Amino acid sequence: MVSEIVYSCDSHVVEGPEVFDGLVEKFGDRAPRVVDGWKGREGVYLAWPQIDFAMLVGRLGIAGANLNLPETKEKMQRGWDLINPGVKDPVARLTEQDTDGVVGEVMYPSINMLTYMVDDVEVVNAVFQRHNDWIRDYCSHSPERLIGVGCLTLRDVEVGI
Repeated sequence: MVSEIVYSCDSHVVEGPEVFDGLVEKFGDRAPRVVDGWKGREGVYLAWPQIDFAMLVGRLGIAGANLNLPETKEKMQRGWDLINPGVKDPVARLTEQDTDGVVGEVMYPSINMLTYMVDDVEVVNAVFQRHNDWIRDYCSHSPERLIGVGCLTLRDVEVGI
């Protein structure tokens, strides 16, 4: 029997709300923020006022789910509360890797991909620095198995380097 070594090279994390803590205090209306409801829609959103856009956070945790089921709809509304623990908690992620027979993952951002749409270099740099610190801490639990992709600013080369 041949044993296979499996790496996932297109996995995602869901950045925790703590990545955005303090940004409103520092940048005011320019900062992304966690909000309860967006333009009359219910749910927990991460909103980017600069681009007039918000992401329903719970939507990131429903891959493969039936969108017509009440429990899926509730998951989407509740933000981080009901998201699969492995996408936000590295210890749970490692347990899931063991269950799935995966020896390691390259993990891309989810929420912060939208930050690339923002033109405000100062805010983008701050958000990306927080993401990079967060993913570094996440991966520190098992650096050989949890490989995080950082966010690099494209508008400020010196900072990006």
